[in-house]
Amino acid sequence: MEDTNQRIDADSIVINVDKNVFEITSIIHSSYIFTDRCYISINTNESGIEVCLKKKDKNINLDTIAREFNNEVIDQQIRLTTGREYKEIRKQLVKKAFSSINK
Repeated sequence: MEDTNQRIDADSIVINVDKNVFEITSIIHSSYIFTDRCYISINTNESGIEVCLKKKDKNINLDTIAREFNNEVIDQQIRLTTGREYKEIRKQLVKKAFSSINK
């Protein structure tokens, strides 16, 4: 993710997200977390995914929002990745935990 966020105007900012690093699912999940503070639109282009955050309240600091959004995308991507990596282990643990119920 680039730290070169492009400011559209005083009320919104566009964050360019590298689609080779982050999945659209992690971007959508991250965006949802900010819907209480921003209006959000997501668009794709040849270089990646653009997320436009338009503040709902004039007192919102867009630089802070952008930094929090970048961190949230990383967090959501880690959740997706580890979920896939440990899916089989989690499945076996649940199976073992509920095996006594099936008897």
